[in-house]
Amino acid sequence: MEDTNFLILLFYYNRPRLVKNALESIVEMQYENYTVCFIDDSDISDGENICRDFLPGNILKKFKFYTIGMSVDDKNKKGGSIFGKYANDAIRETESDVILMLCDDDALSPTYLSELDEFYKKNPNINWSYSYVKYFNPVFENYKSADPDWGKVLNSKSRTQSLNSDIHPVNPTYRKDMSQVSIKRKCFFDYDVWFPFPKTSNLDAAIFSNFYKFLGFCYPTKIFGQCKAVHDDQLGVREVTGNFYNIGLT
Repeated sequence: MEDTNFLILLFYYNRPRLVKNALESIVEMQYENYTVCFIDDSDISDGENICRDFLPGNILKKFKFYTIGMSVDDKNKKGGSIFGKYANDAIRETESDVILMLCDDDALSPTYLSELDEFYKKNPNINWSYSYVKYFNPVFENYKSADPDWGKVLNSKSRTQSLNSDIHPVNPTYRKDMSQVSIKRKCFFDYDVWFPFPKTSNLDAAIFSNFYKFLGFCYPTKIFGQCKAVHDDQLGVREVTGNFYNIGLT
């Protein structure tokens, strides 16, 4: 059986320092059959140049770049960002078997794709799945310091505490983080489910809710796949309104 071909949708917005954890985790990935579509929703930083300066050539050739180039005012006029459109374009244009999403402040475990490849080979009838997460604070530590005990990183009031609580199939809409979930590419075409746009917040919940209607429960891989960044500017200025959820680090 051929190795799974993965597509990583890397969503970037004005965080040139934090994204280096995501990029480093891709460099350290112990798996070779993947493509990264780097979708830059910035109005300040040049994400493509950051990647070109940071990545070795053998990894850089796996990247495709999509630059939106809209100001905050432009997004306000449209009613939100259109990075969902670029994510849809990437899925249509890039041959792959399984889609993963990665936020610019998160990272992936070095063995995640290898283990996820084995999971889908052993479970060919499962169309989507979720991983478990480890937490780190990118303000003062590298993703390699991530720990599954959220209590070591953030206080007990955070909404993030539930991300490892499930051990059974679930509706991931409001229970899983974007980078936890992987979906077979064919499902986007089979059920005509795509990222909505213009839309800025809760993009993952929007697409998960639509897939849940067709695919039913999302299955646990029991793999620690995502290194979840937890920090004071969790969503930053991604919110077009300028409001964001401050988790209140201790």
